[in-house]
Amino acid sequence: MIKKCTKCSVEKPFSEFNKAKRAKTGLRSECKSCENQYQRQHYQNNKDKIREYYQENKEKIAEAQRQYRQENKEKIAEQTRQYTKGLPAGIYRITNTETGVVYIGCSTQLPTRWNQHKRHLKKNKHRNGLLQKAYNEYGLEGLKFEVIKEYPAYTPFEVLEREETKLILEHKIKGIPMYNLSIKINSIDENHLTL
Repeated sequence: MIKKCTKCSVEKPFSEFNKAKRAKTGLRSECKSCENQYQRQHYQNNKDKIREYYQENKEKIAEAQRQYRQENKEKIAEQTRQYTKGLPAGIYRITNTETGVVYIGCSTQLPTRWNQHKRHLKKNKHRNGLLQKAYNEYGLEGLKFEVIKEYPAYTPFEVLEREETKLILEHKIKGIPMYNLSIKINSIDENHLTL
């Protein structure tokens, strides 16, 4: 099915339009791309007012968000399941491009993991104090995130953890400086110890 965007006048598939309950077609009249462009422009033109509004209503907004999460737990959980469904798992590395110090990690949802790291670093609440210190000193530009090895979706976490531990040990044996403070002992097997 195809629909014409009222903004750019380009015919696009229905998947390129956001939903709108009140519209006859059930879709917005402007395509996602045009809507995003409008939102960015609107923010640029009004960012001082928007920031001021959020600053003045911080507690009210936080309370409304808490209440929404409380009342819609199942809906949010389902949306999260749908979003994360089929995301690749794997092993990743964060490298300090200024010092060469690295952090090795694993995740069952690689695309979301770097965002989680960034969120905690920006809030100055990262669990790894050394990585937090590096962020505070060099900023996000000084940290490079890369996937070392990708696994299929739904790979058991224990498999990822074993591979992560093996790579941490390999780095330590080679004398590569690391932010990883500990090794998960239950992930070590005899093969790791014979490196």
